[in-house]
Amino acid sequence: MELDPTRWLVALAGFVYDWIITREWKRILLAMIPLLLLITVASLVWSGSRMDRRQLASWYMKIGEAELADWEASWAPAANNTGSDAEPTAADPSDAPAQSAEQAATQPDEEATDAGKPKEISRFAEVLFRRVQLLEPSDRSQFVIGATLAQRGAYEQAVKSLSKIAPDDGAGYPQAHAFLAMIYDEQFSKSRRPELPALIKHHATKAAQWDRAPERVLAVASDLHLLSARDKGLNTSAADEELNTSLRLFEQVVKRNPDRYVELASRALAAKNKLVYDQTREKADLHYKRKLAANPDDDVSRVNLAQLYLADPDGLDRAEELLRQNGESNRSPLVARALSEVYRLRFGQSAEQVDGMYTANMELLDMAMRLDPTNPRPFEEVARIIRNAHLSGSTSDELLIERLHMFLAEGNATTATHALLSQIYLLQAEKAEDEVKKALYAKSVKHLEQVVTRLPNAAEFLNNIAYILADLYPERLEESLEYAQRAVMASQREPNADYFDTLGTVYAKLGKLPESIAAYETAIQLNKGNIAFHQRVAEQYRLQGNDEMVASHERVIKLMLERQQQADVASPE
Repeated sequence: MELDPTRWLVALAGFVYDWIITREWKRILLAMIPLLLLITVASLVWSGSRMDRRQLASWYMKIGEAELADWEASWAPAANNTGSDAEPTAADPSDAPAQSAEQAATQPDEEATDAGKPKEISRFAEVLFRRVQLLEPSDRSQFVIGATLAQRGAYEQAVKSLSKIAPDDGAGYPQAHAFLAMIYDEQFSKSRRPELPALIKHHATKAAQWDRAPERVLAVASDLHLLSARDKGLNTSAADEELNTSLRLFEQVVKRNPDRYVELASRALAAKNKLVYDQTREKADLHYKRKLAANPDDDVSRVNLAQLYLADPDGLDRAEELLRQNGESNRSPLVARALSEVYRLRFGQSAEQVDGMYTANMELLDMAMRLDPTNPRPFEEVARIIRNAHLSGSTSDELLIERLHMFLAEGNATTATHALLSQIYLLQAEKAEDEVKKALYAKSVKHLEQVVTRLPNAAEFLNNIAYILADLYPERLEESLEYAQRAVMASQREPNADYFDTLGTVYAKLGKLPESIAAYETAIQLNKGNIAFHQRVAEQYRLQGNDEMVASHERVIKLMLERQQQADVASPE
């Protein structure tokens, strides 16, 4: 017997048909009405609740944005394209004339930070955005939550929160990238962890996509691209790309702070980008002249314009004329520093070798020193002169000393000449035995005394004489302390870690432990990477009996030594 599948299908279809036509559908439908009504009401309630959540989240967001307006403006002000409202930056006038963009990128960016301390996110705004994140999650609310955590000092949690919308390996929410760049930059300034610069560079560059990216973030990104160009080597396509990116980023910095035009011009010159340099120079010249026309006492704009002229080898005369316009009686320290740099550069141009002998117009160097005794660069020229004289191979120390003594006897450039003689004796002392060293130090001290008598604020020489007296003349410790304190006071505009180190050493020799510790800790604050500073302050804490602080500094020293060893292994010479 064979089975026919079609018969089964026909039978099944007949059964279904018979079942349908024999049901009382009217009663069934009538009975299902309550269920249908229940489903409809439930659907409406669900849809309404979703709509209420969106509306509520939107309402919270609107109120929260109003609360955040002042906070965001305090750390991310809008770009200022005209420069009329820009706050002048008191840039160091010594930086632009002789400073390459590469050197600028390696210096602390204290003056590049945005003016004013950022405000804090209010508790009310925090609560509002946390509600928004619960009701309708968004990048904006996630960013505010992360920023709040950073504001409280919970940086690890803040980084985790912000990294969700601004990853370390891709693009995300620009504001979050900006905040992460600032967090990592702050951490790097304290820890110098080698992996942080790459993270700072990534996040700062991504933050540049935001039209209100903070000036500080853009400047850091530009600096890091500049350093990358240096690392990739000159005249390579990769280096050129990094340089162009650096310039584009700094152009955005200038939009926010037009007073930094002179820095952009310097960077364009270093990058050999003539188009950007010419355009920047023209705009900068117009910008600074407008500001000076509106306020002739605007020394920041006057110095910036002078720096622009100094970028041109033939611009020294124009720069000096501009800086002298307000007269000597009204000359500010800022203008005095810039004028000192003019004469230092003139001195550099006067240097030449004649018959194998290094010569220069010492009166120009003397003028540079007298115009601003706190300017360290003329004193650096002193060391350069000695070095060049030695490199020439034709001038012995004795012959050079004899000629400088004759120069003094003739009454020419006395301060600069005494400075040169003191430097020669100090260099000789570095290689001498103890007894000879003491004699050379004694000779150096005589000339240092002449320098600081003529230039009471010559910080470098005040520091040198303080160190020598403390090291070799215990009976003159009080005098050494006075010189060390004067060096620190004279360098208040540009605090120097080495000067505080000397001050700490003098206090230590006098047995003044609290004062010594305070001076050493200031030196550490100014230069966190100097192991010797930590070693010296640890010794003072040991003498004070503060074992806890001794252990803390010894841990730091151990960590720094380990990192140094790792760096040596990673980049062997």
